[in-house]
Amino acid sequence: MAHVGQKYGSSSPAGPAMIGRVARRPPERELDMLLSSGERVSGALLAMAIHELGAPAVARAAAAGGVE
Repeated sequence: MAHVGQKYGSSSPAGPAMIGRVARRPPERELDMLLSSGERVSGALLAMAIHELGAPAVARAAAAGGVE
């Protein structure tokens, strides 16, 4: 059985203000890399919590999990 977890709000390390201090028009790929870091944190935490409950779980980024 597969489940998809979504990152919790405001978990990305850099918000619009910080990004704006570095670049006025950041490249889309780099912006996606930065903003997806919260997804990775949430996925890992969710997998750890599921393991703690006694069930197997693997954290994966969207592309590795088949989400496009």
